[in-house]
Amino acid sequence: MRTQRSATQNAGVDCTRELVGKITLLILFFNIISPFTFAQDKLIHYAFVKLPAHFSDAWRKGEEDAKKKRKPEEIINRFRRGIGDIRTGIFSTETVSFAWYFPPETSVYYYSYEAKRLYKSEDEIRLLRDAFLNNDLYIVDTIYFAGVITLMPSFGLYGAVVRQADPDDLKNVRVVLKVGDRIYQPRKQPENILQYQGQESYSILIPQVQSTNTYRSGTFSFMDYSGYGSFGFGSYGQTETATSFYVERVEGGYKWYQGYFQVAFDLFDKSGNPIITADDKEITLIVIYGNNERQAKYKLDDLFNPLRSNKIGNKEKEQAIEYSVFVSKFMKLAREKDYQRCLELCESFMKKFPNSFTTLLYYELLLFVNEQRAYELGRQLARNEHKDNPYILNRLAWSIVQDHPERTLKSPDYALAIEIAQRAVQLTNEENPFILDTLAYALFKLGRVEEAVRYQEKAVALLKEQKDIPEEMRRELEERLKKFRDSLP
Repeated sequence: MRTQRSATQNAGVDCTRELVGKITLLILFFNIISPFTFAQDKLIHYAFVKLPAHFSDAWRKGEEDAKKKRKPEEIINRFRRGIGDIRTGIFSTETVSFAWYFPPETSVYYYSYEAKRLYKSEDEIRLLRDAFLNNDLYIVDTIYFAGVITLMPSFGLYGAVVRQADPDDLKNVRVVLKVGDRIYQPRKQPENILQYQGQESYSILIPQVQSTNTYRSGTFSFMDYSGYGSFGFGSYGQTETATSFYVERVEGGYKWYQGYFQVAFDLFDKSGNPIITADDKEITLIVIYGNNERQAKYKLDDLFNPLRSNKIGNKEKEQAIEYSVFVSKFMKLAREKDYQRCLELCESFMKKFPNSFTTLLYYELLLFVNEQRAYELGRQLARNEHKDNPYILNRLAWSIVQDHPERTLKSPDYALAIEIAQRAVQLTNEENPFILDTLAYALFKLGRVEEAVRYQEKAVALLKEQKDIPEEMRRELEERLKKFRDSLP
């Protein structure tokens, strides 16, 4: 049975890069820059408060490993847990099913590694690095897992097949998250992995093993509940697209199967309370398929510093806890719409942590309380402190032009938004579709529709070239383009 063991082990390793490639863009768009949702009464566990040190160190580690020709799987597999044993003989067992947890640092590490491995230019690397490292703090509001379920035959003495693998075990796959004695459901269950149609077949050759892979794939969406928008104001909906599929493999006289899945869990319930708090010690992913139940456990203390950096210690832990306390108090006041006390709390916190996170929070809050002061601050930030940071510039501009259900600007300064967005577009050489979208929307709001259409068309075209962008994001920009065109004289 050596050949069989080698094949199953290789299958588990080979899928790692594919899973990482699919999941990291989801993390980039939804886990790192998604709208904030904070706790009301309980503190989210500090493991989900990410500081600049987390991402800068992940970027450094990615570049370093690429230079030394290390495999990225060595890092990624720190978050892999075996969730199944298969009998390959009377006295032997082997883990062939796995689940991965993907912390936000994974995205930074992976893209840093790939940028260096592909010898991208300094300009390309700088833009990518800035996209990840432009803020001072991230509060994680979604956690992601990916998994591979391997269905093998049962083997008896001398490797004889006692029972064939049953692909029907993949018809009702369920995944839940256990925190203490509490059970939480994902945004979307994998359910029947076999049901997705649209087949693509091909053959690969492995020494002494003939393997035929059949992919049945389809997409499903995770719909977010109505929550709080950027920095806690307004409502939003977000859709994520993931793919589940199965692989049929043929070896010798038997078949075995692998089912792939991805799931996402909201870290906050519909009331805004965290499902994982400072009192919790570990989380457990439970995977149920057929008559089997498998578990993957993670200690929360390990997730605060998942890359095991020696630059992240007690000092950073204390700071993360302070941030958690601050944003929890802030969000409670924001839900009560006590914006004046929010402003006072933010001002006091800025004295202790004078960084772009607190500054941008203060700026966006001012748009609710005192528009003119907000515009003065935005103009100052755009022309001085952040004049060379296109991502913060984009946020300054977008905060003015976005359609906000909880806020109505009395005298919106769209000219200022255009000025700031134009600078961001120049810094990115008109190659960032989302920054182009901001400029186009600002132009549209000011009545410069033809210019808006021109920039929006370019944004949509650029987005079509990026294969891994969730469909919802494409649709949003395309619908805006249609709106602009319909407004032309």
